[in-house]
Amino acid sequence: MVEVVELPLSGLRPLWRWPGSPLTWPCLFTLPCWLEAWTASLGRAAVPRLYAARSGTDTLAVAPLQGGGGRLRFLGDPEVLDHQDLVLAPGREAEGVAALWSAWERGGVEELHLERVRPDSQVLGFLA
Repeated sequence: MVEVVELPLSGLRPLWRWPGSPLTWPCLFTLPCWLEAWTASLGRAAVPRLYAARSGTDTLAVAPLQGGGGRLRFLGDPEVLDHQDLVLAPGREAEGVAALWSAWERGGVEELHLERVRPDSQVLGFLA
């Protein structure tokens, strides 16, 4: 059973630093240190919405998003970032992304804006 939980921004750093974590952080702009710095300096008005899909003690996927009112987008300013992505565990990407998608639907998310993603991004590869 995969559950999706919402994390505070401070909840990302332990996932990133955990030595046994299978998560792959595909770019600088998904790293907790970048997201923390951006939020503290340029993104003070942003409402972080950080989702983690978990199966037992394993984290399968992390979605660093922001927004509310049925609309989510990646955390950060698309004018400042080169590209953004999801953070996924290799081999369990589809399972993690499916759980995120179901949680967003149940939570009333009507729009998911995915700006500045590369053609080889994990979000395009597994969300499609």
